[in-house]
Amino acid sequence: MSARQIDVTVIIPVFNQSATIRRTLEGFKKQAGAAVNAELILVDDRSSDNSVELIRHFVDAQCILLVNQVNSGPAFTRNRGLDAARGRIIVFSDGDIVPDAGFLKAHMDFHAAYPGDEYAALGNVVHPLDIKLTPLQLLGNAVDKWNEKQCAHHQPCSGLDLRTGNFSLKKKFLGTDRFNQELFPRMGFEDTELGYRLSARGMKILFNAQALSYHYHFREPGEYLTKVVSYGEALARWTKNCPPAMAAELNEKYNSMYDPSAWISKRNMNEFLRRVCINDLTVPFVKGLAGILGPVNQRLSAYFYNKLFKYLLLKGYRAELAREDRQVASVVKVKRSTLNDLRVVL
Repeated sequence: MSARQIDVTVIIPVFNQSATIRRTLEGFKKQAGAAVNAELILVDDRSSDNSVELIRHFVDAQCILLVNQVNSGPAFTRNRGLDAARGRIIVFSDGDIVPDAGFLKAHMDFHAAYPGDEYAALGNVVHPLDIKLTPLQLLGNAVDKWNEKQCAHHQPCSGLDLRTGNFSLKKKFLGTDRFNQELFPRMGFEDTELGYRLSARGMKILFNAQALSYHYHFREPGEYLTKVVSYGEALARWTKNCPPAMAAELNEKYNSMYDPSAWISKRNMNEFLRRVCINDLTVPFVKGLAGILGPVNQRLSAYFYNKLFKYLLLKGYRAELAREDRQVASVVKVKRSTLNDLRVVL
């Protein structure tokens, strides 16, 4: 199939998603009313389960499987899919997200209605309808956060709202821009950072409520807590490597719960109490209590796990900044030592 015959490329990164990938691919194979020539590009990031074997059953001329040589993170993995994409429209999805029957049609209808290269669609991700999720299954599932301040259908969204679980844009507008795989070698903020850059370049994101998909994303508590630390590390690298004004905006949005415009407020009081109650001394107790409560009261257990979120985000953030400072100090020390050796020789 030649490049001009491809209307849309769907890029799906995969890592250890054998529990959902078959259902995801069946969903894309059964798209209703999508009279388009579409290709699926799945890029496996060296899964240790049988994800690759399951995907191979779906591989054909319009379903392409690429496998990374080593585990390289979601930014690298999506970039590899982008480099292979032939479609005029690029759609991002994930291996744990199942598309609604009208998913592709909704994305293509959007781009027909907004043909300008700068227009992009943020799709609608919701919880699965066929599973009653427990509080512990909801740990780390960002659907509620995504929909917390959801804009209305076809209303503007911020570049910081970009999420690659359900998003489409014109390949022509994207051009040579890619996810920053050097800054984000692991999961966390790689899609948000790209959205920020593209918006600064003129991309206009509109919410597309009709592009519906379902997030089958369940983490064990231990994995959830580890990922939060990783997000903090990613945020630190981002803020360290961007202009001061942008870093201040990011810290205000993600890294501080205080409201400097109203110090005596309910929000600031809650944040003060949280920081007093959740600290290096109390964290082992809170984690232990959450674990004990798991089999007895999942709702209360999830409450305590979520109370650790901000603490662990800041922990990862500070640890990454300290790590970078040590690396800089080490480089300076080596350079000084080399200079002193040179002086001795001279």
